[in-house]
Amino acid sequence: MLEGAIALRSQSALVKYNSAHTLYYFHGLRPWVHYIPMRLDTRLIELVENADATFDRDKRIAAQGRDFAERYLNRTAIDRYFTASFGAT
Repeated sequence: MLEGAIALRSQSALVKYNSAHTLYYFHGLRPWVHYIPMRLDTRLIELVENADATFDRDKRIAAQGRDFAERYLNRTAIDRYFTASFGAT
């Protein structure tokens, strides 16, 4: 399984860098809802240093990320997505 999907299924909030490289389900993820957006490495240090102060927010993001993964990253949903993408019936 891909790292982003593993993180979404975990008890942790996904920290996702902005990137031109995307996976098929990234378009469904919303920043600050399903993951914490990251642009600069230096921001990561700040994120870790402030973890106690942002615990409730990060816990909520982790829960919403897990909900997304349970809904859209299961075998049935993935099969439906690829079937629709390739026009198969």
